[in-house]
Amino acid sequence: MNSRQFTFLTREEAYLKGGDFNPDRMIELLKDIETQALREGFAGLRVTGEMSWILTKKPGVDRLIEYEAKLNDFIPSSKSIALCQYHERLFEPDILYDVLRTHPLIIIHDQLCENPYFLPTDEFMIISRGERVTKHIYERIRDDILERQDSLNERKRADE
Repeated sequence: MNSRQFTFLTREEAYLKGGDFNPDRMIELLKDIETQALREGFAGLRVTGEMSWILTKKPGVDRLIEYEAKLNDFIPSSKSIALCQYHERLFEPDILYDVLRTHPLIIIHDQLCENPYFLPTDEFMIISRGERVTKHIYERIRDDILERQDSLNERKRADE
């Protein structure tokens, strides 16, 4: 802690700063903390968030999934690694379902898994707003299904 390699922020200092939750403000906070870490000579930032703060019903918590989706735009171009922690017994299945759709990698119980249900941010936001699915989205999903089937068929042939 004294070397500043490890820092704790309360939910009020991070997610609920100002008394409400704003996904864009949270992403900016992560960017600022990453910039500070790099300036202090660290190679990057590792961040984890215990997500039960959304159960507070504070203004903006209904934008949680927007934040989870936007993390996918920030993380790949950053020097940050993030782990969002959801206690299954505390959250409604619809929230957990959306969380699954917004993360390319997930840890379920003790297993790290590639997530076949992941949707890129732009696709997830279109679908979550109830907008029409574009031809591009359909073709990406179709092609993913075909690639997965090809892999399964190839494994099956190798086993035989």
